[in-house]
Amino acid sequence: VNNVSLSVRIFSTPILSEGKRTTWGVLKRTSALKGTKTRIKQKAISTIPPFTNTKSIIFDGIDDFMDLGNISTLQSVSNFSISFRIRFPSTLASFNWCFGSYTSASNRMTIGLGSTGRWRAYIDTANVRTGATGVTRTYQGDSATVTLVFDGSLVGNTERLKMYINGQDNINPDSSGTIPATTNTNTDNFELGSAGLGGESNSYIDEVAIFDYSLTYAQAVTIHNSGVPVDLMNTVGITAPEHYYRCGDDALDVFPNIEDIGTSGANDGVMTNMSSSDIVSILP
Repeated sequence: VNNVSLSVRIFSTPILSEGKRTTWGVLKRTSALKGTKTRIKQKAISTIPPFTNTKSIIFDGIDDFMDLGNISTLQSVSNFSISFRIRFPSTLASFNWCFGSYTSASNRMTIGLGSTGRWRAYIDTANVRTGATGVTRTYQGDSATVTLVFDGSLVGNTERLKMYINGQDNINPDSSGTIPATTNTNTDNFELGSAGLGGESNSYIDEVAIFDYSLTYAQAVTIHNSGVPVDLMNTVGITAPEHYYRCGDDALDVFPNIEDIGTSGANDGVMTNMSSSDIVSILP
């Protein structure tokens, strides 16, 4: 033959770093053979390694926590969202704080689960709690995707602060106090597996994301995805979070440090009072 075209895709090692995320290269070589002459074109194509979820972090409910530092995305703002996946392996304590910062009773942001399976979230002195009945309760052994959404422009506690459990809209929530239109400035660091006020959470926690906007109900459903984690940095319909913790699945998650791979990437987590064995192959 006189004319032959050949296309070859060769997977290479990482060739480009974008912030804290590595872009992998695929070398595409096209060889055009015409008579006795050979021409080779080579092009690097940007791709991302496949998304996998095989790890989580277990907190002992005694003194384990992950220090996330002072997160500006949650300070003095009128919009934010937080999502994470969680499972409680043992009997629920009277209260199980999973995330938050506590400076004082009038200056706090905390999320936790009570022994009756009802979720509660505080902003300063006010709080919203999931309904007394329905699918939004969580018990020992249950897995849950928790999504907290704050929108200070709305009116009423249960409109300003919404909780979606497993992609389900909250049923008959109750509240007390007045959820403010803007969050306070917390002087204490934010913690995962705790909230800095006792009542630490004995739980597996994974896929923690903090957004600088108010998620919609449809987006909460997308994040839950019938219990199957999705890559929140690359999901249609979701603007990537400011802070994102894969809890053991990122290549740079090396005890005691858990990488913040969000668009900000400014708040790496530090596992405190813990060991490398607390990064486990058990998923919420």
